[in-house]
This record gives sequence, C-alpha cells and structure tokens, in this order.
Amino acid sequence: MMNDISKIPKVVIAATLLIGIVSAVFYLKAQWFDDGSFLTTSTIRSDKVSRLAAAGNDLRVYEFTPQSAPYMQCVFVSGDNKGDVDCFKKENYVPNQNVVTKP
Repeated sequence: MMNDISKIPKVVIAATLLIGIVSAVFYLKAQWFDDGSFLTTSTIRSDKVSRLAAAGNDLRVYEFTPQSAPYMQCVFVSGDNKGDVDCFKKENYVPNQNVVTKP
C-alpha cells in the first residue's frame, strides 16, 4: 500500500514550499523593515517631557521640534487610552546661521 504523500508530485510540493517561504519573507519585510518600523526608523528626542494632572488622569506631555520643520514646535499629549498632537510656528525662531545654502 502506497503512502498518500508519495502520490503528490515533488514539483508541486517544492512549488508550495517556495510560495510559502516567499510569502513569509514579504510579510516579514512589510512588518519589520519598511518605513515606520522600530528597526529602521530613527528616534528623535523630546525637547521637554512633562506630566499634567487633569481630573484624575495622568497625562504625559511631550514637546518636540520636527526634523523636517525646525521652525515648528509640536506638543503630543498622551493619556491612558488616547493621544493627540498639535504643531505651531515658533515665535522667536532664528534659522541656523551655520547652514550653507546653494545659490
């Protein structure tokens, strides 16, 4: 009596395994190595971190300057369940005088 697996052609088994491996590689790439991954995304430091007591909630306030817009100031407020961010122009922003711009 022959084994049922032996009836399946080896090419079909190899193709199925290959498709599974390729799918796993693409899934891992999308999960771990695309933009936004903690492995490939740079971390910026907050300019200031504070706690805000608000009606029994422990809110955390993070102030930071976006790297792509140094003339802006952003504030991220994070609570137990939600968070929100707001950005505004800095009042007394002076561009870095050491930066050389091309004509």
